[in-house]
Amino acid sequence: STVIFASAATVPVTADEYTAEGVVPGIGLSFAPALGTVLKLVDNTGFLPVTGTYTGLPQGGGVTATFNSQNYLFQIDYAGGDGNDITLTAVDQVITFPAIPVKAGGLAMIRGEG
Repeated sequence: STVIFASAATVPVTADEYTAEGVVPGIGLSFAPALGTVLKLVDNTGFLPVTGTYTGLPQGGGVTATFNSQNYLFQIDYAGGDGNDITLTAVDQVITFPAIPVKAGGLAMIRGEG
């Protein structure tokens, strides 16, 4: 399915609880967003956080939206808005890092050079 943002104020999905799963919906725009524009894809009106992630789109991952044949890059935040919404922020690049594995006892080992 595809959601269309007519403006930055458009909120395509409102739910009391929300689980992100499967493929992220296609995203269309009816305007050209400036860098830093935040779109709220899901307004989770309940108290619980969003659970899950869309397939292949981890926290901080990038998704594109199109307006007038121009692609715009957005970074996803599954804890955006008031802390339990899914938001997309217009960015010029997305840099993601793999999760740091946690060892037994809840400790993580981080090594560096220099």
